[in-house]
Amino acid sequence: MVTDWPLTGRDAELKALLGAVRSQANGVVVTGEPGVGKSRLLQEFAATEPGRRVVRITGFAATRDIPFGATAAWLGAAPPDPAALIEATVTAIAGESSGPGPIVLVDDAQWIDDASAMVVGRLATRRLAFVVVAVRNLDSAPDPILALDREPTVDRVDLRSLGFDATADLLHQVLGGRLPRQAVEDLWRLTAGNLLYIREITGADQASGRLTRDGGEWVWRGGPSIAESLTELIGRQLERLDGAVADLVDVLALAGSLPLAALTAVPGVSPEVVEQARRDGLIVVDGEPPTARLVHPLYAEVRLQHMGRLRRSRLHGAVADALGAHPSGSPRDAMIRAVAAMESGGEHPADLYLAGAGAASAWCDTDLAITLTRAAIDAGGGFPAEMMLTYHLTTGNQGAEADAAIADLLARHGLSADESMLLTYMYAGNRFWVLQRPQEAQQIVADALAAAPPGSNPSVFTALRGSFAAYLGRYEDALRYTAEALADPGLSGMPHIFGAIGRTISLGATGRADEIDEYRRRAHDDAAVSVPGSIRYTLMAVELRARAVAGDLAAVNHIAETYSTEADDLPGFARTLTTYLRGCAAYFRGEATEAADCVRGVVARLAADPTATPGWEYACRTQLALLYALTGDTERALEHQRWVAECPASALAYFDSELLLSRGWVSAAGGEVSNALKRAHESAAVARERCAFGDEVLALHTAARWGDPTVHARLRELAGIVDGPRAGIAADHAHALGEHDGDGLWASSRAWSDLGDRIAAADAAAQAAVAYATEGRRSRARDAADTARRLADDNGFTTPALRALAAPIGLTAREWEVVELVARGLTNREIAELLEVSKRTVEGHVYRAMAKTNRESRAALAELAP
Repeated sequence: MVTDWPLTGRDAELKALLGAVRSQANGVVVTGEPGVGKSRLLQEFAATEPGRRVVRITGFAATRDIPFGATAAWLGAAPPDPAALIEATVTAIAGESSGPGPIVLVDDAQWIDDASAMVVGRLATRRLAFVVVAVRNLDSAPDPILALDREPTVDRVDLRSLGFDATADLLHQVLGGRLPRQAVEDLWRLTAGNLLYIREITGADQASGRLTRDGGEWVWRGGPSIAESLTELIGRQLERLDGAVADLVDVLALAGSLPLAALTAVPGVSPEVVEQARRDGLIVVDGEPPTARLVHPLYAEVRLQHMGRLRRSRLHGAVADALGAHPSGSPRDAMIRAVAAMESGGEHPADLYLAGAGAASAWCDTDLAITLTRAAIDAGGGFPAEMMLTYHLTTGNQGAEADAAIADLLARHGLSADESMLLTYMYAGNRFWVLQRPQEAQQIVADALAAAPPGSNPSVFTALRGSFAAYLGRYEDALRYTAEALADPGLSGMPHIFGAIGRTISLGATGRADEIDEYRRRAHDDAAVSVPGSIRYTLMAVELRARAVAGDLAAVNHIAETYSTEADDLPGFARTLTTYLRGCAAYFRGEATEAADCVRGVVARLAADPTATPGWEYACRTQLALLYALTGDTERALEHQRWVAECPASALAYFDSELLLSRGWVSAAGGEVSNALKRAHESAAVARERCAFGDEVLALHTAARWGDPTVHARLRELAGIVDGPRAGIAADHAHALGEHDGDGLWASSRAWSDLGDRIAAADAAAQAAVAYATEGRRSRARDAADTARRLADDNGFTTPALRALAAPIGLTAREWEVVELVARGLTNREIAELLEVSKRTVEGHVYRAMAKTNRESRAALAELAP
């Protein structure tokens, strides 16, 4: 278990202290809440001044009212007169050295007595010492410390909690390996960046086995937990609460946050109580309308652990009544009110629960949506509540139960046309996406369209038909159906959004991404208010990929950042999906390490979440196999590739081209470039057959990056068909490769870099280096190779083009491939089986490679491979 934690994320604060001691300043006052690292900062600062004496003064609550309690060690046989006593203590601390005075570090200054505080003040104002005072906040500091802070020659440093990036860097340094991004986010949110809390939780979970190492990666099983030591620490901080303030804190522990109007409607919680809690540092009030929340998330966790059942029930009832009396219109408050009503044990109307269920669904909390809908049924919600339950069961991946429930409702007499249509729609959708039975789903839709009376508007089913076609890779059908459906201005809600999803998939695949703007705003506005969050984020994910295929990486980054930020306050599954968006964006930028950190955490969450539909895990594991291949972890790449092969998703045929490319990257990571190229051309063939010209560009450009010079003519054709800059840059890249044009490849590298694709930029630079070397242009070759390696090192990826930089001049591509496979320890027979050639052919490659490189053994030959 780690015991030595480095100072991270405090460079600016340490620099401020160093700047102050080297200037004319007399000292620095450092403020910050408990646990943010004030003591550690003082310790690190003292270590930078090894030639100066260091004096440490620490305040304690027990000696706060004892004169000279903090400085008693320097009293000696001092005179009894208080003024003389202060002077004697100042002299004892300052010493008699003729050089620079000591560095005086004052920790927990809020607890030092006034006399000691006066000693500290005089040491600073008389320049007898350089004083650094650490205090929680100036409101709690003794008057002499306040006076010191007002001195113009005393600087101020406000030490805040660690941000997310600093927390991630700290954990990486401490653990010596990487954590999934969402695990870091969970810890950061739980601790609010408090360094003490981060250390306690990380250490305790390592000791208990929740946080374990798996090779070079770390796994946090079940996410961060609250250590018993931390519970005791925070419990001691809150143990003195009683009466109305205790009620206020516990209400916020249950509700998370409440508008002040609702909070002060809770019996006993007056505005004066709110103000007292704010002054005591227990709550924060901000926003519009003014909303109160606990100052730290862990306060809620600790209070809830110790809250009795009867007290919890009573306070839940008070929250439900207060929100009912002061409705804010916020979906979150509707959800909190519904939960509070249910937990209170009282009788409440079904509409209250249905409103809460709708809000929970929008926030991707499907389990809660189902629970609240069942409560609505128990409260007499009748048929509307039963229909809502089938809806949430479907989006919650409970396909078999949803299928039976929908069939039961459809069998009832007296259904209206709208009710029958909506149930049939859900019936088909559940069969397609959740149960993965696309043929049955398509038949349900076909029957519904055939049964539509003359003159009716079948847009709902036409939109669904278009979405099905898109998921099955029938893009021309999908574009025809979705164009017809989206032309209906009355189409809204789930049918509208799935129609938009199908059209976006199809436009992206076929290279017509510019047309997304024709319906995008209407779809996004509707999705924000009418569908579950998981479906809304599906719309975002397919648009992100469509923009990436076109090469519009600015739009890709905007989508990922916007919706990741939006999900900051949402439950775990929403952040799981937006972390996937973030990982996809990082991949298309070429930030392989960041992308893998995101997506592997997403895969772990999806695998453990029974409410996640199968398509998400299938897509994410396909992406993760590719990312592991890019980062050089072939074993893990193969593991996820096997899972995808063993768990096919029959309703996700639109993923076929991307799946083949993922397999190609895994082959390439193992040195099997010939097999990788076969997968790339298979991917291109699938795309071409489906008129998916955007996907074809990705496949053929990947083949060029793996060394195939024959694809440039087709890429040039596609550049005239496909929207966006990617196809044109890819065509130029492939043409330069075919011409062995170092300058052209170098120009392509710069073009990819300008676009924002670091992996493609590195591959083109590596290929330029090889071309320059062949031409004898050594300086250019060195510059291009350095650029390629820097991009790879900075972003954590490896590719065939980068590995080929190590190939001696004169080896053919096939000979170099065989060298890489020899380096893997494969026999000639095993290599022959992989490459589907004869053993004699492999022997010939090995012989010629050894002759060209003056190597006398297979072991010596293997040393050439990186």
